[in-house]
Amino acid sequence: MHDQSLAGQYASWAIEFHKVGTWAKLPGIQNHLRFFACYTVAGHLLACNIQHAQRSNSWLQLKPALLQWNLLLLLHGALLGESRQCFPTGAANASLCAMKFSVSEISELIRHRRTIYPKDYSAREVQREIVERVLTNATWAPTHGLTQPWRFTVFSGAARERLSQFLGETYRAQTPPEKFLQKKFDNVTQRPLQSTVVIGIGMARDPKGKINERDELLAVACAVQNMHLTCAAYGLGAFWATGGPMTGSAMRDFLGLQDGDQAMGLFYIGYPASEWPSGHRRPLETVTTWLSA
Repeated sequence: MHDQSLAGQYASWAIEFHKVGTWAKLPGIQNHLRFFACYTVAGHLLACNIQHAQRSNSWLQLKPALLQWNLLLLLHGALLGESRQCFPTGAANASLCAMKFSVSEISELIRHRRTIYPKDYSAREVQREIVERVLTNATWAPTHGLTQPWRFTVFSGAARERLSQFLGETYRAQTPPEKFLQKKFDNVTQRPLQSTVVIGIGMARDPKGKINERDELLAVACAVQNMHLTCAAYGLGAFWATGGPMTGSAMRDFLGLQDGDQAMGLFYIGYPASEWPSGHRRPLETVTTWLSA
């Protein structure tokens, strides 16, 4: 009974936290670490309820325990969110006080990102809402002078067929007969049809020309990385293709960009048809030089 009362108290604190928005106004919380004792209690209660439900063959009895457990997880999230700002004090800990996100989770997402080719996508459709989130996150990339040079053209449905035809015609026009490769032609023309969504990437120059072209191109590349990471978070495969037919003046015109702008390739998106691939990188010491004087 005491365990149930304690767990109930912490569950009520979770609700109150979201009402008042801060720990400081909550009565009875002198030490954040008391929560972790409650975590143990809640886990014990949940296990006992599962055993009881198994014996009585009535899983409806699990509802209160599961609700209580979910509220405790909510409290845990609130605790972590505020503790990142409130625990350290003093100028020496300023960087720690400002940390609002889990570095471990962000690092895991970055290392989870993969290039997955359209031939390995399933037929499952990528919903428009997801594509909009991918592109919205792209627009939050760094940009010198806030020129925001990225431009996106989204191909879906029958528009992918027009894109496929254009890529085939462009590849033939740009490739001398002796260098024509049927396999490459097939890849270029089939990839739009193997993806439910293809995004044309463009860079539009600032009319005032206050930022040099290289910096504008780098800004768009940062935007594409944001797209890659968002796709990885959704469990989507992604592939940024930058071959000749995808980046020349013909593609620039096909995307409706202006003279002086640049086509920067096609971004293919799709759900993987098989397991997420593994990855590896060279050790940091092989690519880093530290200078201190």
